[in-house]
Amino acid sequence: MAVHREKINLYKTIKKIFPKILIKDLNENERICPDCHGLGVKINTRVFGTGDSLESHPYRTEALALCPHCFNGVQKICKYCGQPYKGHCDCEGQLAEDLKIQEQSGKKLYLKQKKLTKRM
Repeated sequence: MAVHREKINLYKTIKKIFPKILIKDLNENERICPDCHGLGVKINTRVFGTGDSLESHPYRTEALALCPHCFNGVQKICKYCGQPYKGHCDCEGQLAEDLKIQEQSGKKLYLKQKKLTKRM
């Protein structure tokens, strides 16, 4: 089986697919991802081989993949430590706020239960 390599002109192809300008409306504590420059995608390179050894017949394939450092080209920044995060920041400031919220919701639940028991 013959293997051949094709080169895709990324500039021309992306120019056809993407608009000239992407618009990002950022909330407070958000920024454009410095890794993918706001595109939300990066080039993923996969190297593989045939036969016994990767060195003897190395092949490579590249494709666009979602950026692992952001969501749609935007990173959330922690208001306490200033570091980007995905999902939830685990810094001391954020953990203290989470604990405070948990305590407040526990107090509210306790007061509701107290009111219900008084009614009975």
